[in-house]
Amino acid sequence: MMLSHNRPSNMSKQDDGFVLILAVLTLLLVTLIGLFATGTTSIELKISGNEKSYIQNFYRAEAAAMEAAKRIRLASQSVLQSRSTSWLNSSAFDPINGDWTDTNSLVVNWPGVPPSASVRFCAVDRGVAQGSSLSMESSTVHLFDVYGQSLQSGGRVLIQLGFRRRF
Repeated sequence: MMLSHNRPSNMSKQDDGFVLILAVLTLLLVTLIGLFATGTTSIELKISGNEKSYIQNFYRAEAAAMEAAKRIRLASQSVLQSRSTSWLNSSAFDPINGDWTDTNSLVVNWPGVPPSASVRFCAVDRGVAQGSSLSMESSTVHLFDVYGQSLQSGGRVLIQLGFRRRF
């Protein structure tokens, strides 16, 4: 007994490999989608790593600036007027474009901050604040620009705060 394969009348011999080609094209399409998804995930991981580094630098710089403000608040008037500390600068110092060497700032070594991170602060004495009294009978208000800087993982964050102190 011979078995015969009955084909539908509308299917020819040329259509035999169509299913195989369709399956290969579908696999190719799914593979390309997977590769694009992997590339996108890799980019997203880099973005989130950069954002984490920026946030860490931001908070460290802010904490350094707050440390400088605290030191101004607690310093004696003679120390502030003579600028006898390494982190207190005259108005000629430019922390945004200037060189942050140890003579212009103080390196902060806090627990939890890796040694590779450079966290510094400085303050610039801008003199008597505009609008404060210059008379001999009353005290004057001095204006300080307080800066905190953090460098880590190739990123740099510089925070500037305004601070006033009455003498």
